Amino acid sequence: MTGPRVPLPIGINSLQTIIEYGMAYVARPPTPVNWRGCPVATFCPVRRFGKSLFLDTLKELFEGNEPLFRGLYAHDHWDWSRRFPTIKLDFAGGVLESRAALDHRIYALLQENAQRLGVDYDPD
Repeated sequence: MTGPRVPLPIGINSLQTIIEYGMAYVARPPTPVNWRGCPVATFCPVRRFGKSLFLDTLKELFEGNEPLFRGLYAHDHWDWSRRFPTIKLDFAGGVLESRAALDHRIYALLQENAQRLGVDYDPD
Protein backbone atom coordinates (compact mmCIF):
# COMPACT_ATOMS: atom_id res chain seq x y z
CA MET A 1 0.00 0.00 0.00
CA THR A 2 1.35 3.40 -0.91
CA GLY A 3 0.12 6.82 0.10
CA PRO A 4 0.19 10.09 -1.74
CA ARG A 5 3.58 11.39 -2.77
CA VAL A 6 4.76 14.36 -0.76
CA PRO A 7 7.49 16.52 -2.30
CA LEU A 8 10.71 16.86 -0.35
CA PRO A 9 12.17 20.34 0.21
CA ILE A 10 15.50 19.74 -1.51
CA GLY A 11 17.35 23.07 -1.59
CA ILE A 12 14.47 24.98 0.08
CA ASN A 13 15.56 27.25 2.95
CA SER A 14 12.19 28.77 3.84
CA LEU A 15 9.68 27.18 6.21
CA GLN A 16 6.92 29.31 4.69
CA THR A 17 7.65 27.89 1.21
CA ILE A 18 7.57 24.34 2.58
CA ILE A 19 4.20 24.93 4.28
CA GLU A 20 2.69 26.73 1.26
CA TYR A 21 3.64 23.91 -1.12
CA GLY A 22 2.71 21.07 1.26
CA MET A 23 6.23 19.64 1.38
CA ALA A 24 7.50 17.20 3.98
CA TYR A 25 9.72 18.57 6.75
CA VAL A 26 10.70 16.76 9.91
CA ALA A 27 12.67 18.81 12.42
CA ARG A 28 15.13 16.75 14.33
CA PRO A 29 15.57 17.05 18.10
CA PRO A 30 16.30 18.98 20.14
CA THR A 31 13.34 21.09 19.14
CA PRO A 32 13.58 24.86 19.53
CA VAL A 33 10.46 24.92 21.68
CA ASN A 34 12.43 23.07 24.38
CA TRP A 35 15.25 25.67 24.26
CA ARG A 36 13.25 28.51 25.80
CA GLY A 37 15.03 29.79 28.87
CA CYS A 38 18.38 28.35 27.83
CA PRO A 39 21.08 31.04 27.83
CA VAL A 40 22.98 29.55 24.87
CA ALA A 41 22.06 27.00 22.22
CA THR A 42 24.71 25.58 19.91
CA PHE A 43 23.68 23.96 16.65
CA CYS A 44 26.45 22.50 14.47
CA PRO A 45 25.15 19.76 12.17
CA VAL A 46 27.13 18.42 9.24
CA ARG A 47 27.27 20.03 5.80
CA ARG A 48 24.05 19.93 3.70
CA PHE A 49 21.96 18.99 6.73
CA GLY A 50 19.35 21.76 6.67
CA LYS A 51 21.01 24.43 8.81
CA SER A 52 19.57 27.33 6.80
CA LEU A 53 16.06 25.86 6.93
CA PHE A 54 16.39 25.23 10.66
CA LEU A 55 17.51 28.82 11.29
CA ASP A 56 14.59 30.10 9.19
CA THR A 57 12.28 27.98 11.36
CA LEU A 58 13.78 29.60 14.49
CA LYS A 59 13.27 33.05 12.94
CA GLU A 60 9.61 32.32 12.24
CA LEU A 61 9.09 31.02 15.79
CA PHE A 62 10.70 34.00 17.50
CA GLU A 63 8.91 36.49 15.25
CA GLY A 64 5.63 34.86 16.29
CA ASN A 65 4.42 33.70 12.87
CA GLU A 66 1.71 31.56 14.50
CA PRO A 67 -0.33 30.71 11.38
CA LEU A 68 2.72 29.04 9.83
CA PHE A 69 2.87 26.50 12.68
CA ARG A 70 -0.81 25.49 12.82
CA GLY A 71 -1.01 21.70 12.88
CA LEU A 72 2.65 21.35 13.87
CA TYR A 73 4.08 20.31 17.24
CA ALA A 74 5.45 23.78 17.96
CA HIS A 75 2.02 25.39 17.64
CA ASP A 76 0.75 24.04 20.96
CA HIS A 77 4.11 24.35 22.73
CA TRP A 78 5.07 27.98 22.00
CA ASP A 79 4.04 31.25 23.63
CA TRP A 80 2.60 33.12 20.64
CA SER A 81 1.87 36.21 22.73
CA ARG A 82 5.59 37.06 22.79
CA ARG A 83 7.42 38.23 19.68
CA PHE A 84 11.11 38.94 19.27
CA PRO A 85 12.75 40.85 16.42
CA THR A 86 15.34 38.72 14.67
CA ILE A 87 18.27 39.53 12.45
CA LYS A 88 18.98 36.89 9.85
CA LEU A 89 22.45 36.87 8.29
CA ASP A 90 22.49 34.25 5.53
CA PHE A 91 25.78 33.50 3.79
CA ALA A 92 24.56 30.37 2.02
CA GLY A 93 24.29 32.17 -1.32
CA GLY A 94 27.79 31.43 -2.55
CA VAL A 95 31.47 32.05 -2.10
CA LEU A 96 32.73 35.55 -1.41
CA GLU A 97 36.09 36.17 -3.06
CA SER A 98 37.42 39.02 -0.93
CA ARG A 99 37.14 40.83 2.37
CA ALA A 100 35.51 43.75 0.53
CA ALA A 101 32.87 41.39 -0.89
CA LEU A 102 32.20 40.04 2.61
CA ASP A 103 31.87 43.56 4.01
CA HIS A 104 29.47 44.49 1.20
CA ARG A 105 27.36 41.37 1.85
CA ILE A 106 27.19 42.05 5.59
CA TYR A 107 26.11 45.68 5.04
CA ALA A 108 23.48 44.57 2.51
CA LEU A 109 22.11 41.94 4.93
CA LEU A 110 21.96 44.45 7.77
CA GLN A 111 20.12 46.91 5.50
CA GLU A 112 17.59 44.23 4.47
CA ASN A 113 16.97 43.32 8.10
CA ALA A 114 16.62 46.97 9.10
CA GLN A 115 13.99 47.53 6.40
CA ARG A 116 12.10 44.36 7.38
CA LEU A 117 12.13 45.38 11.06
CA GLY A 118 11.33 49.04 10.36
CA VAL A 119 14.44 50.45 12.02
CA ASP A 120 17.00 52.99 10.84
CA TYR A 121 20.38 51.66 9.81
CA ASP A 122 23.40 53.79 8.99
CA PRO A 123 26.60 51.79 8.39
CA ASP A 124 28.83 54.81 9.03
